[in-house]
Amino acid sequence: MDRLLEGRDYFCGDFSTVDIAHFGWVNTAVASFYPVAGYPNLGAWFERMSARPAVAKGITIPAPLIDFAPLREGAVA
Repeated sequence: MDRLLEGRDYFCGDFSTVDIAHFGWVNTAVASFYPVAGYPNLGAWFERMSARPAVAKGITIPAPLIDFAPLREGAVA
């Protein structure tokens, strides 16, 4: 994904349903402690998407994503 976003703000150049479709998966990965920081283009895209007011509202409907922290704390390394 990171290479697909190289030189682009959004997957198809402009904001589209492709970004909306991918955001849910990436948001869940981030909440599950996936290290997007290691992927600069993906991380920047995620920040842009997260800053969009409709996205910020949309991720609270019907309810915010569950808190995965307790699962990580109990995980065996």
